[in-house]
Amino acid sequence: MEDLVISPRTLIFSLLLAITISAPMYATNYYVTQSGSGSKDGSSLANAWSLATYNSSSQPSGGDTVFFSGTITSTVVPNTSGSSGKVLTLDFSSATVAPPAVSLNGRNYITMVGGAVSGGQDGSAIVNCASASSNISLSGFTFTAPTSSGTNDFVVATRGCDNWTVSRNSMKYVCHGVAFDGGPISNWDIADNLFVTNNTITNCQSDLLFLPDASHITIEGNKLIEQAPGQSSCCHNDAIQTFKSGASGAVNPSDFIIRYNWIERNVPAGGSGDNSWMEIENMTGQPAMRIYSNVFVGNGPSIGGGNGISIHSGTSSSDTYFFYNNTIYRHQQPNNAIRLGEGDGPGKVYWENNLAAQDAACNCQMTQVAFSIAVADHNFFSSDWDGCSSSFSGPHGSCSAVSSFVNSGSNEFSLQSGSQLVGAGDSNIGAEFNRGIAPGASWPNPELVTRSSGFWDVGAFQANGGTSSSPTAPSGLTAIVE
Repeated sequence: MEDLVISPRTLIFSLLLAITISAPMYATNYYVTQSGSGSKDGSSLANAWSLATYNSSSQPSGGDTVFFSGTITSTVVPNTSGSSGKVLTLDFSSATVAPPAVSLNGRNYITMVGGAVSGGQDGSAIVNCASASSNISLSGFTFTAPTSSGTNDFVVATRGCDNWTVSRNSMKYVCHGVAFDGGPISNWDIADNLFVTNNTITNCQSDLLFLPDASHITIEGNKLIEQAPGQSSCCHNDAIQTFKSGASGAVNPSDFIIRYNWIERNVPAGGSGDNSWMEIENMTGQPAMRIYSNVFVGNGPSIGGGNGISIHSGTSSSDTYFFYNNTIYRHQQPNNAIRLGEGDGPGKVYWENNLAAQDAACNCQMTQVAFSIAVADHNFFSSDWDGCSSSFSGPHGSCSAVSSFVNSGSNEFSLQSGSQLVGAGDSNIGAEFNRGIAPGASWPNPELVTRSSGFWDVGAFQANGGTSSSPTAPSGLTAIVE
């Protein structure tokens, strides 16, 4: 058998071919200003594309980054998408944009890194998912409306806008933080945002999170302040609202996780009291909702009417709601703080480790508890909380608890070390629920504490006996961030 002889030319060609096959495709950076500059070929900031050129370009693709700089006065309308594993990044961190700022028309796998939002057309969306666009990540945008009666929306999305992550944005004096137009939408994580509504009467229905027909939604680590006065003739304004809409193809909302949020109702005088922390309707699923380790706060002057946690019952007796380790505190609002199953259908609730208290001068209401109570235990209510009973507090709970907050007058709702509620919670409700808020944490993105087995505190906070940790990354999502 003859020896195989490889020539130097063949060896060099083979090596070059192997390097070519294995070498990564290098990503490209593009640069955009409103009017462009220099040669306007997009190769550098000195030679930036104009926005009009970018909006018509087919060049940026998955793995590329487009840097926007300066004041952008026209709407950004991407003409290309990324792909699975290779997102297209739009970086606005050195730009100021104006509503309507970005419109996605069927574009997918895009990460938007935000910058400042200023001025613009009142009543328009800052980011609009105008047609189905999936696998979108949106973070870092900041906006304070020119007046406290602003009517802008941050994100508006229509059916098919699935697999989105909206995180670490700050939007003040808006009508909506996130609003769905109607029709099925699924797989959103809304995390670590500051959203504040306008605080004067407008014709805008100001729900911070308006999420009809939605499924597989996680709302976590946000600070939501609902302060838009309600109007009985127009607008019931809620921090979180979901329901089955009248849109074509509408579905019952399902599988919501609401956790680690600060949800505040701070409505000034002058409205009708048509407001809620949460207005939840037409839910279905096993589970339909999991609501845990949130702080619900009612500030502002006393206003007639108003709801707090308003959960209409489900569509079948198998629909389940889990409500664990929440802290509910009412200063002057709302009058009807807890409504579980408002008598319009079946469903059952698991209600444990919750803490409800109020200022001594308040006369709180707990009404219309129409759900089937699957489990109720280790729930503690202050002695002046109307409607509490042993069947609702449970055998290990109380309707006359002394809460011993650090300072409820300053909205510091972690427990003092000597509180009777330290270590009084049920730690056998499941590992999913074993994280609480660290004392002294601030929102958005509060520090979390892992509760030790057998030593769970009642309410949203874990005073001690736990291990401090950073919040976990959202799970079960398919949005890709690079």
